[in-house]
Amino acid sequence: MASRSLAERIEALCAWIEAEPLPKPLFVGLAAGHAATRTMCIDQAIGRLHALGVAAFTDPVALVKAAAKALR
Repeated sequence: MASRSLAERIEALCAWIEAEPLPKPLFVGLAAGHAATRTMCIDQAIGRLHALGVAAFTDPVALVKAAAKALR
């Protein structure tokens, strides 16, 4: 996400999910630099996504493990 606002990106994704519920589970990996987290921290973003039933991770290994488990 580079220096783009994390809050703007998360809110846009959440609005899209709320408008059209997902037919399958969604797994999201998050990484953001200091500039991107000025208005929303990573933990807030994860909480916002979890509230919509989206699995969000900052650890790529945990992301892959969760996705693999869901496919079993």
